[in-house]
Amino acid sequence: MTGMERQMLGIETKVGNLESDLKELKGYHPYIKRALLDANRMLTVTDQKVEQILEDQKSIHEILGDHEVSIRTLRRNPV
Repeated sequence: MTGMERQMLGIETKVGNLESDLKELKGYHPYIKRALLDANRMLTVTDQKVEQILEDQKSIHEILGDHEVSIRTLRRNPV
């Protein structure tokens, strides 16, 4: 076997390994897609909850007044 033939055999082996690896990775595709969709759904829910908290906080400020809220905040977090 010549040097060129050995190199070709090595390249063919590497290509075969790459094809095998690619097949394996393609098998994970549905699981990765599902995980991303679940994460996106959780992020959407979290965003909705944060928006609700912000709206509630605005209502609390309106009920108590900004001055009263500031005083209570300063009591909890002395400067």
